[in-house]
Amino acid sequence: MRRRFLLLLFLVLALFAAADAAVVTRVTVRGASAKTPRSLLTLLATKEGLPFSLPTLRADCETIVAAYRAEGYYAAESWIDTLLYAPDSASLDVTLGVQEGPRYLIHEVLLEGVSDTSRDDLRDALHTAAGGALDPALLEEDIARILGSYARRAHPYAAVRIGGVEARPDTTLAVRLIVEEGPAVTIRAVRIEGLSSTREEVVLRETRLRLPEPYDEERIGAVADRLRRLTIFAEVAPPELRMSDTSGVLVLRVSEGRTSSLDGVLGYAPAPTGGGGGSVAGLVDLDVRNLAGTARAFRIHWQRDARASQEIRTRYAEPWLFGPPLTVHALFEQRQQDSTFV
Repeated sequence: MRRRFLLLLFLVLALFAAADAAVVTRVTVRGASAKTPRSLLTLLATKEGLPFSLPTLRADCETIVAAYRAEGYYAAESWIDTLLYAPDSASLDVTLGVQEGPRYLIHEVLLEGVSDTSRDDLRDALHTAAGGALDPALLEEDIARILGSYARRAHPYAAVRIGGVEARPDTTLAVRLIVEEGPAVTIRAVRIEGLSSTREEVVLRETRLRLPEPYDEERIGAVADRLRRLTIFAEVAPPELRMSDTSGVLVLRVSEGRTSSLDGVLGYAPAPTGGGGGSVAGLVDLDVRNLAGTARAFRIHWQRDARASQEIRTRYAEPWLFGPPLTVHALFEQRQQDSTFV
């Protein structure tokens, strides 16, 4: 009895091994009308001339179903119809069956919990619309657009969830989105953490916020970029909103970096034998990017090559000249050269 069982098991395993070793000579799809069989065949991993794999063929059936559902055929099915082996089991023809079912298109998208002033603007921003197929990925993008729209209009705590998708007898869909707008937030104060030498009014000026101001995610997001462009902070954290009822405090965390540097070398050349005084030669570079904590920048370069020449170059930057966000640069450069050494 045990020998018979082992022999039967061996035969079954041999059949599976032979199936995996067989080469696909033909792949056919039956039952497709909304999609052409040729377009479906291009989606399959099972192809003519390749070794046959049953798990791969089952995955191909799932691929076909996913392709149909992406176009609104939510009741579509696909299955392995026939596997026709050659007499020597070295090759086989594969046939897949398809049942498409009805196509469901969106009839309407319902927005619940939205104020009348926002409804039309939000509906125009949606890409999921009547007459199209329901695409889950596109619907998620639409939800992100709704949240972004609210965040730009003083509602950073808005929430959106899918309330349901109703399939109607006329093969149309009603998509229901439930919106919780949350409170309207007004920023009434800005708190800056991490300053050591920079003046607080410099950072407040760079935010360009006019308090009190309705929360706007785009304007708040630009604050950190402006502070980084000052080049006086080693690190600028994303702004954090802290709430008290409907009033918000915007917290800015910064870490000041090194804003001054001095490089130089000096030398003294004694007077020549013929008489005269000695001379000083060298190079000095002084760079200050946050003068007295005001974000003003100053740089001086001095270079002298013994008695032959001397070069002085200074640069000054004044930010927010006379109030507007306008930086003015002033440059002075002088070069002296003794023609005797030319």
